[in-house]
Amino acid sequence: MKNYFKNNWFLFFLAIPFIVFSILYPNVTVEMSGGFAWAYFWILTCVGGSLVWCGLFGGEISYSSKGLVGWINGWKGKDKNE
Repeated sequence: MKNYFKNNWFLFFLAIPFIVFSILYPNVTVEMSGGFAWAYFWILTCVGGSLVWCGLFGGEISYSSKGLVGWINGWKGKDKNE
């Protein structure tokens, strides 16, 4: 059990404050409107759906990035990885 909490500490780190604040402040809402709100909604729906899909049927999701500094160095021609 300790190993489970050790491997999934970030999940509990996020879940516990959400549960506590939802109990303490049940009527708090966040309203967004416009194109940004719809883009945000669809991105979160797709990410959440893919996580549920991987949870039900198995699979893996991975992401890698050079970061902003890596992109800038690549544009300047100073990319060390290539």
